Amino acid sequence: MKSRVVITGIGVISSIGIGRESFWSASLEGRSGAVRLDTPWVRETGLATQIACPVRDFDPVKAGIPHRVVHLMDRTTLFALAAAHEALADAGFTLTPDPEDREGLRVGDVETPAG
Repeated sequence: MKSRVVITGIGVISSIGIGRESFWSASLEGRSGAVRLDTPWVRETGLATQIACPVRDFDPVKAGIPHRVVHLMDRTTLFALAAAHEALADAGFTLTPDPEDREGLRVGDVETPAG
């Protein structure tokens, strides 16, 4: 018989907060991360909208990603890894180099029923 274990933790990298506590506090306050992007690049592209929700003050090294690999990844991947690192810490889980240990990670959002 196989046993299955689910370890739940929360990791958040968002425009209203980096980290669970910061994000939750901003959510309760009703803060929005939406801002008008007013840079030459945005003006020159002629985009239909200039409103976005940028993630500010994100430092991948402070988030636990080794400096030597940061330049190898795009920003979205860095966000995902930082959120995963935080979720593991939130769950009180530590990865080990033991090959007998089996860890997995599910990254996704809440599925809503069609209707």
